[in-house]
Amino acid sequence: MRIPIWVWFAPSAAFIVFTGVGSTLVDPTTLPSWAVAGMLATVAGSGAVAVVGERAQWRATRWVVPLVLLASTAFVHGSDGASIGSSFLVTGMPAGWMGFELGGRGAAAAIAAMWAVASTPYVAGQAYTRDRLQRWDDVVALVGLTTMVLLTWYAGRILRRAETELVARGRRLEHEVATTRAVFDSVDAAIVVLLPDDHVLLNAPATALGHGLEVRPEPAQQDVVPSTWEVVGADGVTVAAPADQALLRARRGEEFTGLVQWTGPHDDRRAMVCSARRIVRDDDASDGAAHDAADEVVGTVFVAWDATDALDAARVRDEFLGTITHELRTPLTAILGYLDLHHELEQEQGRDGGDAPTYLDGVRRNVRALADHIEDLLVTAQPAELRTAEVDVVAVARAAVDAASARACAAGLTLSLEGPESLPTVAHADALRQVLDHLLDNAVASTRSGGVTVEVSPWSPAFASDRPCGRGFTVAVTDTGIGLSEHELSRVFDRFYRTEASVRSVSPGLGMGLAAAKQLVAAQGGTITAQSTPGQGSRFLVTIPGPRD
Repeated sequence: MRIPIWVWFAPSAAFIVFTGVGSTLVDPTTLPSWAVAGMLATVAGSGAVAVVGERAQWRATRWVVPLVLLASTAFVHGSDGASIGSSFLVTGMPAGWMGFELGGRGAAAAIAAMWAVASTPYVAGQAYTRDRLQRWDDVVALVGLTTMVLLTWYAGRILRRAETELVARGRRLEHEVATTRAVFDSVDAAIVVLLPDDHVLLNAPATALGHGLEVRPEPAQQDVVPSTWEVVGADGVTVAAPADQALLRARRGEEFTGLVQWTGPHDDRRAMVCSARRIVRDDDASDGAAHDAADEVVGTVFVAWDATDALDAARVRDEFLGTITHELRTPLTAILGYLDLHHELEQEQGRDGGDAPTYLDGVRRNVRALADHIEDLLVTAQPAELRTAEVDVVAVARAAVDAASARACAAGLTLSLEGPESLPTVAHADALRQVLDHLLDNAVASTRSGGVTVEVSPWSPAFASDRPCGRGFTVAVTDTGIGLSEHELSRVFDRFYRTEASVRSVSPGLGMGLAAAKQLVAAQGGTITAQSTPGQGSRFLVTIPGPRD
């Protein structure tokens, strides 16, 4: 602990000068003029050393200045002829200064200097002026001041040790604060620390909860208002009252764990799993004592993490189990039914007569539907490498359009193919056909009026030098259907994802078609993108660059 030198020097020098000059003014015969001059000169010299040494930051300054002040006391005590009873006491301040500031060596030097000052009357030949009582006074003062120096040394030692521990604790605390802040800011979960007097500390994800909070570097006063988003319960339907919103409950000091609430824009709500715990200051916590009602609550920590993906995964799993059971059971049931009818007709009409071939066509269609479902599942679960070969893209697209034309006609839609008469390239014909079948099935299913257009064209890269290519091509499927929302568009290629319209209309399908299409296109080095406007239709674009030259 370093105390400024002027805090010690000013009172020490003032006391020495006051004692010497004041005694001379009271009785001019008390001190000879040379002693007063010597005293003033040494005090002034110590002051000059203090000024220069502090500016130059000399380490020896803190030794030299108090020792010079002790030397100045010798002019007073050694020349007063025992006329100033308290003259030896002037050594106390500089000696105590050395004991406190300079440690054990400083205390030893100060005690030695005091003994030297105490002996000056005898060295100067003034012992005859002192009687036994005055000599005893010098001894008592010397012992008392020596004890005082030792006590100041010990007090300084304790304070320096406490200072060292305090500095070390401060550094550890700074490190812990920096570490906690780094963790606080790096986690994806929303964290809000609610402190007394409406002070709040939060991280960036917490601002998305809609409670009007801002990230500040330090705890600051902020109002926790009801969320600007509609907050609903775990069922995704029941609207939570403002007072029941998780963060406002935490603001009131409530504790809870695993509370699920949905919040955010209506078309992109997120499921937040919320927990809140009170911050309790317990002086006995270090002894392992349990918290009780007398413990002081100093705040609440609120944590909310986004569980939307996990809940969606669980929902998709449940929907998948139900859907796959229905979708695979339905064609099998039809197959069995048609086979039973065929068996009965065979018995009634003979093996080659009547409507038996028609029923066999029904069997074939349903078996094909079942095979397509299974193929989609296999493609998305375990994508395989495709071996490409020469293929006419237009011929593949025409076959897909012909296969979908009956369904489009039944729905009152137009279905057209635009492009060149032929477009030879290198691709996987079966995979390309499967992609187009999925795109046409979705387009016809989502279109109530108007039509569906398939456009085939050669592929022209934006930068020809970016990727040397040969016979690349694009196939675009455009419809005038109900379109997709921005949220649906962002998930349209996810596995098992079905739009709200398809779920409401109970349309058949696993939600695997577009996911399988994306896998099949990627396996050929291509991309598939989607554009849509709700109420106006959608456009899916398949781009396959073709082999490099």
